[in-house]
Amino acid sequence: PLRVDCDVAGVGDGRCYTGQGMVRWRGGEGVAQVRIAMPGATRWDVDAPHLYRAVVALRDAAGRVVDTAAVRFGLRTIATRGRQVLLNGRPIFLRGACDDHVYPETVCPPADPRFYRELIGNAKRYGFNYAKSASEVFTREFLDAADELGYLVCQEMPCGGFGELRTIRQAAPPAFRRLWREQVSNIVRFDRNHPAVIAYSLTSELPLDTPNPRPFRVFSRELPAL
Repeated sequence: PLRVDCDVAGVGDGRCYTGQGMVRWRGGEGVAQVRIAMPGATRWDVDAPHLYRAVVALRDAAGRVVDTAAVRFGLRTIATRGRQVLLNGRPIFLRGACDDHVYPETVCPPADPRFYRELIGNAKRYGFNYAKSASEVFTREFLDAADELGYLVCQEMPCGGFGELRTIRQAAPPAFRRLWREQVSNIVRFDRNHPAVIAYSLTSELPLDTPNPRPFRVFSRELPAL
């Protein structure tokens, strides 16, 4: 018998919540579900980006810790009402633009979180609260800074920039459709604890006047369903 303990604490406020669950074995795989009530919890917002940290411990029958893991997250709701975007039930206007991932000094995205704190901090001082990635996904360092500073993010599916990988979307073979489904699932699992991520763009500039209806079904039906 294995037990899972989960302790949730507000970052900087000392408020704590706890829960436990037993591991159930299904076909050789251990699965545990822990439900934690969080009365009085503070929601994450662009003006008050409150975060929580969950520490999960796996214990054996004697109570000894077998393994631990931790994750930071925020609590918020995102919805639409007509053409309005609602953050925690409140209409919010998205003030932002496309971030083209241009890093002349490092070429690849910098690995230093301080770089993104400065980048996003400057954007917020200029009045922006939102950014969309461009044919790439934002890195963990970017998302961590966005969580900390209250900056909304749209992740774009990396479908290729230009050339064959971009035009193949018009008549994609089954292998590409499988690849896109796998990658959407991977990206969502990567993002889902980041409250800053509120939307996904599943293709970049796909023309809708194509005579082939398959791209519309893939990018406007299949992938959003995931």
